[in-house]
Amino acid sequence: AVTFIYLKWNGSVNVNETNPTANDVIIYIKDATSVYGEPLVEDYDFEFEILSDITISKNELKSKMILIKEEGTEVGTYDITGISNLEGITAEIVPGIYTITRASYDMSNVQFNDVTVNYDGKDHFVEISGKLPEGVTVDYVNNEGNEAGTYIAKALFNGDERNYYPITEMTATLKILHTST
Repeated sequence: AVTFIYLKWNGSVNVNETNPTANDVIIYIKDATSVYGEPLVEDYDFEFEILSDITISKNELKSKMILIKEEGTEVGTYDITGISNLEGITAEIVPGIYTITRASYDMSNVQFNDVTVNYDGKDHFVEISGKLPEGVTVDYVNNEGNEAGTYIAKALFNGDERNYYPITEMTATLKILHTST
């Protein structure tokens, strides 16, 4: 007879409820982690404990099991559960946790450089240069002026706050120099 057992984690160790002492092996699925936007781990690892007089290798167990991550690709935690097809062997499967952590935007191509100009009565701006990562926008604070003086500008970045770490703001100076008449 083929025994299929599907267990979902409920905060404690699950057992075969029809006969809790009938398990021949306990399979402990190891936790796994990836960073948002990177490929998900697909080959889950496990450890096992034999409770009876059976002999089975890890490779044999692996060939008779399907380990499945709960649906989801956003930052968060997901259950890794399993289904076994161990002919003549009853298994308890203890789920693992799959964690997807936040990613960091690559801002290495973005600069916010100081600008110095001579006064000419026109509006002058300091703006970022380079290419923003996909999904990122910028808002400016105090980045323009038309009178002689020094302006401390800020570039504030907005992006996917759920799946990415916040982006550090950048500052630059806009100097409009007095001209001699």
